[in-house]
Amino acid sequence: MPEITRPDNIRRQNRAVVLSALRAKGQLSRTEIKHITGLSAATISTITADLLNEKVLLRLEDTEQLQSVRGRP
Repeated sequence: MPEITRPDNIRRQNRAVVLSALRAKGQLSRTEIKHITGLSAATISTITADLLNEKVLLRLEDTEQLQSVRGRP
């Protein structure tokens, strides 16, 4: 009997694949993540949007603003 795969397990696995790619390669565009992971553009957009909302990822523009702030981080 074939094993049933739950959608939340697939989402969790895809998220782990994206995070693994980012840890291995550093800063990447969504297009680069798509090519490295083989996931669809829609999947990459959804995962990165979730990670940005959770503040796990920062946009490059956001990191530049943080670096321009004076004083202790």
